[in-house]
Amino acid sequence: MVEPWGAVEPIPAGARFAIHYSPHVDREDTSYTEYHAGMIRFWVEGSDYEVEIDGKRVPT
Repeated sequence: MVEPWGAVEPIPAGARFAIHYSPHVDREDTSYTEYHAGMIRFWVEGSDYEVEIDGKRVPT
């Protein structure tokens, strides 16, 4: 499956952030996160993920 969209959320210097999601239970979790060109990119399967910056949920 290809999803032709993405989102960019600025994370201020010194801020704390978290990515919350429910991994699949019937197969290996193929999610990943990487740092590239000053950004943190992440990929999770499914649609039940959310990003939190300094304790505040960011709509995804």
